Amino acid sequence: ISYRYRLPLSLVATVLFTASVIGAVIVWHTYNNVRGELVENGERLGFALATALQPALLHDDVWLAYSLLRGPQEATTRLRTTYVMLDSENRIFASNNPSMFPVATSLQERDAALASAVTALLKNTSERFAADLDTLPERLLLVTPISSDGEPVGKLLLVYPRHVLWPRFTSIIEQGGFSVFLVLSVIVPVGWLWG
Repeated sequence: ISYRYRLPLSLVATVLFTASVIGAVIVWHTYNNVRGELVENGERLGFALATALQPALLHDDVWLAYSLLRGPQEATTRLRTTYVMLDSENRIFASNNPSMFPVATSLQERDAALASAVTALLKNTSERFAADLDTLPERLLLVTPISSDGEPVGKLLLVYPRHVLWPRFTSIIEQGGFSVFLVLSVIVPVGWLWG
């Protein structure tokens, strides 16, 4: 092939290769950032809810706990988030989905996989808040301890469906991909002519 074509083809191939590598790195960082945002928001929500739920747990007020966990129904339904409040013996005290997690039953007997993930997560961390985004195949787990006078009295589980990450992730990727396409649609023809 003559240099008339080799030079422009080399330039175009270099531009496309560079765009692909940078795009892959950006996709990876975007995915990790979206996961990080979910954990940060979940941590804030968990601490706010745990603070509000603590009196209900101490006064054995299941209805108050259920009312707080149910919250704005449309937001919970849209995200399909499950909130489960456990007492100090890992029995379900309240949940925003009482048909799946009925009061006074053991978490182990209602959802063994979730109970195992909670146990493993809290065994491997000494922190007040813990997140596990990888163990459960279809769910993301965030755990916030509930304490009274420094003593643990229960736990709050925030269980998100795994697909909750995708809308924000795909939105960012679509915007970035469109921008890259626009830049390439200018650079490739100009590079070809220049080459």
